[in-house]
Amino acid sequence: MLNAKRVVRLILALIVAVSCLLFASSGPVGTNSSPQRPDQIRIVTVVKRTGIVWFERMEQGIKQFAAQTGVNATMTGALWKEFPDAYLQSHVSENLGEVAWVKDLYPERSGYLDVYEHYGQLGPRAVYGHGIHLTESELARCHETGTAIAHCPTSNLFLGSGCLNVENLHRQDRPVRVGLATDLGAGTSFSQLQTMNEAYKVAHLNGAALSAWHAYYLATRGAARSLYLDETIGSIGPGYEADLVVLDLKSTPIIDYRMKYCRTLEEALFIQMTMGDDRATRATYVAGELVYDRDRPQKHSF
Repeated sequence: MLNAKRVVRLILALIVAVSCLLFASSGPVGTNSSPQRPDQIRIVTVVKRTGIVWFERMEQGIKQFAAQTGVNATMTGALWKEFPDAYLQSHVSENLGEVAWVKDLYPERSGYLDVYEHYGQLGPRAVYGHGIHLTESELARCHETGTAIAHCPTSNLFLGSGCLNVENLHRQDRPVRVGLATDLGAGTSFSQLQTMNEAYKVAHLNGAALSAWHAYYLATRGAARSLYLDETIGSIGPGYEADLVVLDLKSTPIIDYRMKYCRTLEEALFIQMTMGDDRATRATYVAGELVYDRDRPQKHSF
């Protein structure tokens, strides 16, 4: 059985480097694996105790899918109150049809986000995918409660849901926590480089350019901040866990050619985020330990 602590750390690294969402556990409580962190044990316990909280994709995390059923929403809110150090993840205001549907289901609520708030599902460690059509008052509530938004540009473009205005989320008078995410339910890639590429296009459609610095922030420290882990991961510095991805800056012939004319670090990062994909991942370190090396016969070591 995989070492539970290593699996947890690996998933934490992938959250920042890949999808900005959720947690994982190596196995059920009571097995002979290495000791698990308390929050991981609680996640497993909650899932065992109720049928309305379920493992999504590779048994990652706690998720209640949207606000469409009142009984589930009531139970999920009660569970989160009982286990406040767990993460709660769902989606909100992804497309206009969904917003209208939720309003039909809950006419007494002021809006989509208010349904979640009514059932006690806003606050730190709550991460909601999309948020494209949140109103100004709803964004203000995200700011006031510490609720985070996961920006999923490849999914939003694929489905034609709309374009999240990330610049508006960062408005200084009510900044909302936001990280970059892939949402492989409808997204088209696990690669954060490709996701940054699509986020750049979405920003332009909203009338603003997304700099390379801002894009990499969303994929790293922004994602960690959305999870309230920005004092542990998401940055390189003293005291941070060494969860790192090493990029090959010349991973394809066309990128190699383009890099010959690169003059600045920002330009190099921009080239990678607009032209790179999973082939650019040279190596991955989790807690300072090499767990993936593209160039060795046994690429993975976990």
